[in-house]
Amino acid sequence: MKMPRNRIIDVGVLLLVATALVWLGAELTRRIVWALPYAAGLGLLLLLVGVGQALFGARRQ
Repeated sequence: MKMPRNRIIDVGVLLLVATALVWLGAELTRRIVWALPYAAGLGLLLLLVGVGQALFGARRQ
């Protein structure tokens, strides 16, 4: 038995899921906002280490 397709139900489910995901993202951002500067610093440090390794590796070859 095949379920009938109803575009209104599909749009409603899509809207409900999108709203829930936006709310979840806002909640997570509010809870971890204190960690964002540390994450940015760590990302910058990793970027500098990677560039240093690439330059050092290119010099050795």
